[in-house]
Parts: sequence; structure tokens; C-alpha cells
Amino acid sequence: MVLFGALMIYSASSVVADMRMGTSYYFALRQLIWIAIAIPLMMFMKRLNYRKLQTPAVAFTAMGLVMILLAAVYFADPKQHRWIRFGPFGGLQPSEFAKPALALFLAYFIALRSRAINSRYTLLPAFLALGFVTMAVVVADLGTAIVLVGTAAVVFFVAGLESRYIVIAFIVGVIGCAAAVAAKPYRLVRVISYIDPQFKLVDKIDTHGWIRAQMKKSITARDTNYQSEQAKIAVLACRQRAERARDPWHCHREHGPLSQARR
Repeated sequence: MVLFGALMIYSASSVVADMRMGTSYYFALRQLIWIAIAIPLMMFMKRLNYRKLQTPAVAFTAMGLVMILLAAVYFADPKQHRWIRFGPFGGLQPSEFAKPALALFLAYFIALRSRAINSRYTLLPAFLALGFVTMAVVVADLGTAIVLVGTAAVVFFVAGLESRYIVIAFIVGVIGCAAAVAAKPYRLVRVISYIDPQFKLVDKIDTHGWIRAQMKKSITARDTNYQSEQAKIAVLACRQRAERARDPWHCHREHGPLSQARR
């Protein structure tokens, strides 16, 4: 899967890399370098006894470093708030480090407070930590923020969180997600274009045209339906090929002598 991902990166970036960097392998080679670093690290973590990570030093240090990086990226990348660049050596995206850091912290903290999972002394610190990290990430990366919240939700559910807290957290999460989408025009364009491309529902809900006006502010998302439309075309083509395979006379009618005569 990792090598397949590298192949897809080459396929998607070869033309741009050749035009901008002078070689079509530029981005693919960078990805291979990171793969060469990541695989030994993965094997090391695989052999590591996970109980060694169940310490406050690991949990709080990981969260502390991530919070520092999330704060630093606002100054290092003032426009997008995503990347900390190191010149020709590449860069790092703090939001990606937030995923394992939050998982380690929640695993340690909830295991420590497992007998009082529904106590406010457990929920308040956990929700504050989750809230701070999510708010810092969602400004630039809604997808990663949703992954963080989803991970936390699974952890709390498995730990035995009461249903009333689950409902409250779900409502807060939906409201927060809607606010995050509405705050960024390009997110609004993507969501509306996927859910209601003809604007039938939008026009019924928003009679004053606020949603359309907000969408027009986006300069980065114009043809957001391209990928979904191409996927639909691919699915339809596969379905047609399957139907032809079940009907052997179809190809004869399409490409046989009678078809050639009609043409």
C-alpha cells in the first residue's frame, strides 16, 4: 500500500514536477526518502512494548510538543497555518503529529481514570485537551480535526461514556463542524457542490442568498465536482462493461458486420 501510494504520487505529480523542478521524479523521490525513514521507525514501534508509553512523561510531553508546534505554525505559515518549512529539506505539518499525540494522551488519561470515566473531573480535562487541539487544527485542516474528534469519540465510547454525554458531544460536534464549514468559503463550496449541486435545497433554506454570496468569495474551489463526476463516469463505464460481458451478442451487434454495414 505504501509503494502504491508512492506510485500514485508520481502519477499525479510527474508533469508538474517536470515543469517546475526539471525532473518528473522530484516529488516521488522525496516520498521514497520519507518511506525509507518511516519503515524502520514503524518496525521499531512494532517491537516496542506499548506499556512503556503508558506514562505521564510520554503523554504530556507529546501533547506539549504538539501544542508548541501548532502555535509555531501560525507564525511560520501566516497565510495557511499548515506547514513549517525547512528550506530544501522539506517541512512538517503539525496537525499530523496531533493524531498520535492525542491518541497517546487519551489512552493514558482514560486508562488512569477508567473507574470514574463519567466524572466531571475526568471529562473536563479530557474535553479541554481535545478542544484546544481541535480548535488549533480546524483553522487550517477540517479533515484532520474530524479525525481527531472521531478518534476521541471511539475511545470514550469504548471506555463506557454514558449516552447523555455522547448525545451532548455529538450535538456540539455537529454545530462546530457546521461553523467550521461556514467560516471558510472553499469548504462551503465543496460541501454544497457535493450535497446540493443544483442549489435547490440551498435556495429554500437561504432565501436571502447569504450562502451563495459566501461561496462566491472562494478563489480556490471552483470546479469542486470534478472528482465526483469523474468517479460517477468511471462507475457507469464499469457497469456498462459488466452488462456487455453478460450479453455476448452485444459486442457482435456493436462491432460485427451488420454494425459496420450500418455505419
